[in-house]
Amino acid sequence: MKILLGLVLMCVSQLIAADEHVVFEGEPITVSVSDASERQLVFPKGSVIVTGVTLSQKRSFKTLSSVDNRVFVQLVNSENSEDVGISESLRVLFKDKLSGQNFVVYFQKADEDQVLDKVVNIHLPKKNAESISQAQTQSNTSKVNSYPFLTKYVFQQVYSPTRLVKTHPNIQRVGVEEHPVKDLFGCYEGNLACVSIESKPLVSFRTDKLYASAIRVRNTSSEPIELDTRMIQRNSKELLAATLMHHRLLPVSQKDKAETVMVLIHKRPLREFFYEYQGGIQ
Repeated sequence: MKILLGLVLMCVSQLIAADEHVVFEGEPITVSVSDASERQLVFPKGSVIVTGVTLSQKRSFKTLSSVDNRVFVQLVNSENSEDVGISESLRVLFKDKLSGQNFVVYFQKADEDQVLDKVVNIHLPKKNAESISQAQTQSNTSKVNSYPFLTKYVFQQVYSPTRLVKTHPNIQRVGVEEHPVKDLFGCYEGNLACVSIESKPLVSFRTDKLYASAIRVRNTSSEPIELDTRMIQRNSKELLAATLMHHRLLPVSQKDKAETVMVLIHKRPLREFFYEYQGGIQ
């Protein structure tokens, strides 16, 4: 009797834990949904799924939202809502915005006595999955080499609390010499930046193609200074982008308000890059 009970419990637990698996081979797939519980559609790993649904279609769902490669689906309860449920089937297009792969799903309302697995895993044929993986890798590489992404990444490393700082597998931290940089800015139209600005490297990172570095910039004078990245004395072939967190630096007496951080995107390591300036690193 105990053995029989154990086998029954084992079978029940396996049924509860079971997930539905579907291979998408270009033809629409059918997924049953209900208003009693939420289902998850799990698309191939690494996907970032967006949903193509009209306003009238959206009224049929209590939940239809995507988070990375997961989509959460639940019908509205048509008895308690002015919105309509699904009378037959509803065609919805999902797209992986990284690879461009489209998935067509027909949603149909489950029978009242139908038991639904919580998760529906949607797979691609092996050959397609390998192509998607390659496309995602190329997309990630392209992203980390974009100037906006790198600039944001470095600012987060400098300003975010330690517990919130996230590293990226394709971005490597490299050492810098934290010595002042001479003559980083030139003087134009009476601006005092060339004689009153103290610049010091803080941190530097590299990808497979670029370097991104944070420079602390400090006003050492008793007058406010307006900074402009066009005032940087540089070799334009080496310096690709420069972004200041703040453009106006208050007098040195204002302490923290007299300094800011600037992110540089450049082609060579920071020390080599600074040799392009007249004074280099002291």
